[in-house]
Amino acid sequence: MVTLMHNRLIIYFFLATTAFRADGQNWKWGDINFDQEVNIADITSLASTLATTANTGNEWLRSDINTDGEVSIADLTRLIQIITHDEATGDKCASHTLPIIYINTQLGQNIVSKNDYINATYYIDPTNTSNDSIGSIDNQLPLEIRGRGNSTWLYPLKKPYRLKLKQKEALTGTYKNKHFTLLAHAEDWLAFLRNEVGFEVSKRMGMSYTPATRPVELVLNGDYKGIYFLTDQIRVDKNRVNVVEQDDFETDPDRITGGWLIELDNYPDSYQVKIPEGSGESLWITPHSPEQLSPEQANYLAHLFATADSLIYIPDKSISDWEKYIDVDSLACFYITQEILDNCEAFSGSCFMHKQRGDSTKLIFGPVWDFGSAFPRHKQPQTKFIYEDIPAYCRTRWIAEIAKFPHFNEVISRHWKEFYSNKFQSLHQFIDDYVQYIQYAAECDYRRWPQYSGNNITGRKRTFVKLLDEKVKFLNEKWSLQ
Repeated sequence: MVTLMHNRLIIYFFLATTAFRADGQNWKWGDINFDQEVNIADITSLASTLATTANTGNEWLRSDINTDGEVSIADLTRLIQIITHDEATGDKCASHTLPIIYINTQLGQNIVSKNDYINATYYIDPTNTSNDSIGSIDNQLPLEIRGRGNSTWLYPLKKPYRLKLKQKEALTGTYKNKHFTLLAHAEDWLAFLRNEVGFEVSKRMGMSYTPATRPVELVLNGDYKGIYFLTDQIRVDKNRVNVVEQDDFETDPDRITGGWLIELDNYPDSYQVKIPEGSGESLWITPHSPEQLSPEQANYLAHLFATADSLIYIPDKSISDWEKYIDVDSLACFYITQEILDNCEAFSGSCFMHKQRGDSTKLIFGPVWDFGSAFPRHKQPQTKFIYEDIPAYCRTRWIAEIAKFPHFNEVISRHWKEFYSNKFQSLHQFIDDYVQYIQYAAECDYRRWPQYSGNNITGRKRTFVKLLDEKVKFLNEKWSLQ
C-alpha cells in the first residue's frame, strides 16, 4: 500500500502541469470543473467525483485537493476551506500549497523606496501545510516594510522587500527575530533552485551560520504577488552572525577590533572603506555592523584588509602568512559552495565576512547570500573555475590569487572529499523534494508573471541538476586527486 501510494504521488506531481492544462485553459487549484473559477460549482463536481469515479485518471488528479494521494471526504472539506478563505481574503490566484503571507500597507501605500520604511500589518496563514499560523485576518500584526536589493529592485514588477517586525517572531521556522527579507527570485529561471541549493550546500559544508529561508506566497494589499522566499536578514545576532556587537563611531582601540560584519561589495558607495587591491583594482568594503564608522574604525578596517591583501599577493606562494588574518577553513568552505553553484559573482558582491573582537581573531568568510548568478555559463561545459573567464559584470577579488597557494588547495581537498563522499548524493533527493513542494505555487507564479521564467519547473529542475552534476564532476576530478 505504501509503495502504491508513493507511486501515485509521483504520477500526480509529474502529470499535474500537463493533464490539468490539456484543453489549453489556465487551471487553478480547486477548479474541478475547468471553468476557471473556484466556487460552489466545484464542490458539486467534487462530490460527483467522490460518488461516481474511481481514484484514477484526470478526475483523480485534479480532485486530490489536499495532495495526500487519495480522493476522499477530506478533499471536499479542504475545497470548502479554500473557497471560504478566498471569499474572505480575495487571493483567488494562490495555490494554497505554501504558507501565504498577507501584508497590508497603511492606507494601501505603494512601496517605492529602498531607504524609507512604511507602516503595515501582516499575518501568515499556513494553508495546507504543517506550519504555524502567525496572526490572523482579524488580528493582523504590525511591521514596517521597504524595498531592498540592487539590480533586483530595478525589476519593474516583482520586487524584493525588507521587513522589520514590531515584535520578534520565528517567521522562517527557526529563532525569533524582527528582521527578515522577502526575496522575489524573479530572474531565477532554474526552478527557483539557485539560492535554495546554495544555502543547503552551505549548511552541508558546515558554515557557522546559513540564513534560513522558506517559500511562501505573498498577497500585498489584496494583490496576489506569486511565490516569494521569506529569508533571514543577515545581521549580528546570537542566532545569526554571532559576534560581539560593536557601537557606531567607536574609538576604543580594544573595541574596534570587533565584532565586525562586512561585505566585499560590487557597488561603490560613499560610506565604504576603499583600498587598492594587489591586482591594481579596488576593494570596496561595506560595513554592516557597525554601520557608521569613526575615523579609528575606518582606519582599523583599512589596515586589516591592506595587510591581508599584501600577503595574498606575495610572490612566494609557499608562504601562507595571510592565514594569520583570514580563517582558511571558512574561506575554503565558502569557496567550495560558490564553485558548486558556479557562482561567478562570488568574491564580487554579497561576499560577507565577520570578525570577533580581539587582536588575534581572524576574518571568517560567510554567511553565503546571493546565488542569483549561479550557472551563468549554462550553454558551455561546466569545466571552469569561477575565477576563470569572469563575466564582465563581476568584480571578482582575491580568490584567483589565493587559489595559487598550495596549502589552500590542500585545505580545499580535505573539505571537498568530506562533502563529496558523505553529503553530495543526498542533495539530489533534497532538490526533488523541494521542487515537488513548490511546484503548484510556481505554476501560479507563472500565471501571475508570464514575462518571467517560472513555467515548466520540472524541466528547469532537470537542467539545473545537469549543470550541477557537470560542475561537481569537474571539481571532483580536480580536487580529489590532490
